[in-house]
Amino acid sequence: MLIGLTGTFGSGKSSVAAMFEDLGAAVVDADAIAHEVVEPGQPALEAIRREFGAEYLTADGALDRGRMAATVFADPARREALNRIIHPRVIERMRSEIARFEAQRRQSGQPEVVVLNVPLLLEVALTGMAERVVVVTIREAERFRRVRHRDGLSEREVVARLASQWPQRRKVAAADDVIDNSGSLEATRNQVVDLYREWTRQRGNGPDGSG
Repeated sequence: MLIGLTGTFGSGKSSVAAMFEDLGAAVVDADAIAHEVVEPGQPALEAIRREFGAEYLTADGALDRGRMAATVFADPARREALNRIIHPRVIERMRSEIARFEAQRRQSGQPEVVVLNVPLLLEVALTGMAERVVVVTIREAERFRRVRHRDGLSEREVVARLASQWPQRRKVAAADDVIDNSGSLEATRNQVVDLYREWTRQRGNGPDGSG
């Protein structure tokens, strides 16, 4: 079963994905792949240099992520230019990972569930890759508290990142399942276990959810 996992910035998608992984799911992480495709020596990094200029590379030839973030979250046109470079490469790698896990499943029966952790799953119309869409939600006050503690971002920077995505309520409207990550880790994990049990029960496995 292919599950599309998404949510707005700071909702805790990666933590939820890790919980699914603990239960036996395989995870394809679009953010991790996006980092890989712009590493030194990758074609995407050269495309970025041509599009944005050498000033967006550090002295050792890596992407200057801080400078790039400041630019693209302030300018939708520049953000779209970056997305045109990165998104096709990320999607290609994701499809390759899905195929690898599917081959694994045919051989051994595992993993039964593959979670696609994709922040922009809905915005870039990738829902066709998944059988179900799960949206992770969080109360706004809790989002700001966690993100500012974790990333040290200003309120303005958080708002800019949120503005680049669908609002939470729109994502929820497009979801098959919703996980509320506003409370404790235990409360979130209970929701994750319940969903995982339901999905694997549909496949006839009847897990106990213990991971």
